[in-house]
Parts: sequence; structure tokens; C-alpha cells
Amino acid sequence: MNKTNFMSKKVYTLPIRPFLETRGGWDVSMSNDADPVFKFSWQNTPVVRPDGSKSWSLKPTDFNVFDIREALFSVKDAAQALAFFQAYGPWQINEHLGTDPTTITFSHLARQRDFYQDALLSREVWSIKKASTNEQMRTLLQDWYLWQPLPMEMTFHQPPTVIVRCKDIQDAMRASFFLDRLDGFPWRRCAREDCGKVFKLESKRAKLFCDTDCAHLQSVRSYNERKRAKASAGKSNSGPPQTGRTTRKESK
Repeated sequence: MNKTNFMSKKVYTLPIRPFLETRGGWDVSMSNDADPVFKFSWQNTPVVRPDGSKSWSLKPTDFNVFDIREALFSVKDAAQALAFFQAYGPWQINEHLGTDPTTITFSHLARQRDFYQDALLSREVWSIKKASTNEQMRTLLQDWYLWQPLPMEMTFHQPPTVIVRCKDIQDAMRASFFLDRLDGFPWRRCAREDCGKVFKLESKRAKLFCDTDCAHLQSVRSYNERKRAKASAGKSNSGPPQTGRTTRKESK
């Protein structure tokens, strides 16, 4: 039977809402090691209702995956990583709404941050390729992870919506990557050297900087650099100052 017979004859345009759904009440600790280790524990504490009664179930959190990605890309040191985990919970949980998270080091978090930035800039849609070296095999496994099907649910909310539930930060990062690469827009790294933020090119207009602030700052720096270069060139072309005594020849 033709495969198209199993497909709907209509084309539906529905909004997609990807979010992180995990339990609230996570406690995060950071070790004092050179490469800090972050550990997570779920605090099963009661919630006091307005009438004074207690509930032992915490309402699941609901975080936008693109907000999580922006927050991770902004993490530069261990203190910022701690604040990141305190806001969004564990990096990895074994099951949806589970309470058995894994630990993670700061160096591993930094590698994951850089991996997703590079993936947005350079990864193509996954295709099966023969892997003959360890590096090719590693790339193949990474591509398989990035491009495996994204679980979606169609709901009859108003308006009808497709939702993507992510169980932890790792899931949220993959969902944000998958959906952003699905729309076909390329990504670029900000040309300001001390910024380096990655951003999406959503128009055909050439864009080198992530925002107007970076563009303005780089313009000022370039102007000052040209000004200093011009001043330096003027000094070198003027030659050494003339010294010594001059004599006047008397006419007879």
C-alpha cells in the first residue's frame, strides 16, 4: 500500500510549545574542587495551602527551552553555573518527573555549552555515513543523538498546540537545537571578539553582530584604532628633529 495513504490530506499549521517539565524543590550543592561537582537532591517538603493544610506534592515547573539555552550560553564560571542549576534544576534525570538526577562537573557543563553552540553553527541534518575513525564515530553518535525524533503531543487546547515535554535540561537543550535547525535559518557567532555570542540570521541582510550594542561598540573601537594608527604613522613620517648650530655667510 502506498505510504501516502496513511497520511492526512490536510496541512495543519500549529504552534509548537517546547518546555521543561520537572519537579520543583530541587536543592543544588557545589563542591570546592578545582573542577566543581554539582549534586542535586529533591526536597520532599510539604506545601502549605492558604487554609493551613499541607500538600506533599510539588507542582511541576514549566520553563521555556529557549530561555534555558540562553541562560546556559551565558554561563562563564562555576558561580554562574550554580545559579543556573538553582533556577532550572538537574542537568539529567533518568525519567520524566523523576527524583534520581545525575551529578555533573563544571567542565562537563562547559563542554556541553560549547557543543550546542558549535552544533547551531555547523551541524547539518543527520545522515548515515560510514565511520572509519574514532573521531568519525564520535561525530556519528553525536549526530544520531541530535537528530533522533523529537517526541511531540497534539492537544486540543485553544488554540490547538503541539507540545514538547522535556524531562531535564539536557532534553531541553536538544529540543531547542532541533526546532531551531528545523526552521532552516543559519547561525553565526558575533564578530565582536569579547562577545562571541551565537545568534540566528532570520533575514537575507548581512549581519555580523548579535545586537546593535555590539555593533556600536565595535565601530567605536575600530574608529579609535584607525585614529591611533594614523597618529602613529604621522609621527614616523615627520622624521627626527633637526639640531645643531647654523652659520651665516657674510658678504664682502
